[in-house]
Amino acid sequence: MSDSQQVADKPDSRPPAENGVDRFFKISARGSTVGREIRGGFATFFTGRLRGRPVL
Repeated sequence: MSDSQQVADKPDSRPPAENGVDRFFKISARGSTVGREIRGGFATFFTGRLRGRPVL
């Protein structure tokens, strides 16, 4: 098996982020990352704006 295949078979081996936001919301424990959640928030915000919903 090639080295690239062995790496691809492993799950994300990065240690969980240890910052305040991650600890408070338990983001890494739920299988996500802070960056992914921020991108999801932006997508939700801009999608709502395109549909004409006011932002409160």
